[in-house]
Amino acid sequence: MSFDATLSLKNAAAATVTMLRLAADLVKSKYIDAASALSTPRTMEITHTIASAPNGVDRHLVKYQKVVLDANSRPQTLTMTKTLTVPRLGIVRSDIDDLLAMDKEFWSVGNTDKMLRNEI
Repeated sequence: MSFDATLSLKNAAAATVTMLRLAADLVKSKYIDAASALSTPRTMEITHTIASAPNGVDRHLVKYQKVVLDANSRPQTLTMTKTLTVPRLGIVRSDIDDLLAMDKEFWSVGNTDKMLRNEI
């Protein structure tokens, strides 16, 4: 089973962004914002690294990138990655849900500003 070929995500303005799948294989799929220009693409990537051992650790990554042109018309890339690293033994879905909820709560405007100011 895979993600849909088209994903609809809300941006900061609560507008729907339509992400179209460009490519996919057994471990990775790549999407692009249908409204973005080729010179300034907004992309999303979903990647899985599956452990070979039954007691291993699986990794699931979502990466967002947005290219903008600076004052000199040079492309600059903003990247955000989220990785979910899940041991196959001992972890249950409620453990994952706890961390997802905490992460969602953390990324408030105030905390994001603190991160951008390099506060610890």
